[in-house]
Amino acid sequence: MGEGEIKSRGGSQTRPVIVARWSKDMDEKRYAELGIDAPPITKEPTPAQRWRNALVAFGILALLLFVFQWVTGEAWYSRAQEELKQNEAVWASKGVSSYQFMLIGYVWVGGKQHSSTAEVVVENGAVASKQIERNSFTQADIQMDDVDTVPELFAKARQALGIKHRSPFKLFTGVIGYDRKFGYPTEVTLTGSYQYRAYSLTPLAAYQPVR
Repeated sequence: MGEGEIKSRGGSQTRPVIVARWSKDMDEKRYAELGIDAPPITKEPTPAQRWRNALVAFGILALLLFVFQWVTGEAWYSRAQEELKQNEAVWASKGVSSYQFMLIGYVWVGGKQHSSTAEVVVENGAVASKQIERNSFTQADIQMDDVDTVPELFAKARQALGIKHRSPFKLFTGVIGYDRKFGYPTEVTLTGSYQYRAYSLTPLAAYQPVR
């Protein structure tokens, strides 16, 4: 704190000027004596208040993330449905009813991924043979009776889309891929436990490409 003098513009008259520096230790009475307003007192938040503020911020962030993934998930679901229909139409346009392909089923058991591989032959839309070789799943073969034809693979893909659509975490579940030439599903993931892959599909001799 100190005192000084300033000159008025009209002459040499002087008037005292009080200069005060803010101090946390200066009480309101001293500020009143100096004729200046006391600065607002800012209190440090308590640990409980910090936790509450952190929880509120986390809740807002979680809500924003949920809304974002729900909106984008709905848009993804709509596109995925349309993509499935388009690939079904591609497969139907090929007129293939007899074919052979490789099929792999994956499942997670006890924190480890196990698989079974099958060579499937389909004649006139029905399974003629299915040779399964057991890879790493020692308890029993992974059940693949409901995915051993292309129409059943499409049905499984539609099921995967439904599971993804009902999931609260739409962006993190479900993967579906398609063959570019024939349109059949090459990869179908149901939640995080089951996965099917189809590849090397070859039409049998009776197949005649639709022109």
